Amino acid sequence: MAEQNNLFDAPEMMKLFDPNYYMEQMNQMLKQYQMPQMDTKALIKAQLKNVEAMVAAHCTLVENAGELMQRQLELVKDVMEEVNKKTRELSKAEAGDLPAHHLELIAAIYEHMSVNMREISKGMRAAQEASMQKLDERFRESLKELNGIAEKKAA
Repeated sequence: MAEQNNLFDAPEMMKLFDPNYYMEQMNQMLKQYQMPQMDTKALIKAQLKNVEAMVAAHCTLVENAGELMQRQLELVKDVMEEVNKKTRELSKAEAGDLPAHHLELIAAIYEHMSVNMREISKGMRAAQEASMQKLDERFRESLKELNGIAEKKAA
């Protein structure tokens, strides 16, 4: 029976975020293809910066995801406390008042969920924008570097 790789093997996954791993692949590719009009050392240096920017952007996302998860836990805890409070109130209510208390409970839960989802969505968007900003800045720098490399070789 063939051995299956664990898709969630953390040490194996972390190797994918190592810039040196990508640089080895880039070096192998450049050795295969001769590009006389490009300074390969400068190109490799630029690519290393690109990989580092990608890793930094990913780290930003991971850090923000951790913060969002922590905030979600806090929000769930708050909602559960509110539900417990309303349930205690509901247990003390008279039979004729139960439908109104049920509707109150449902409205309170919905309101909490709605506010919480908006907050989490804003946090996710901010994390994605921060990460994308890093990549965008590096992309623009990379274009300038590549243009400079090409101009040097052409001269």
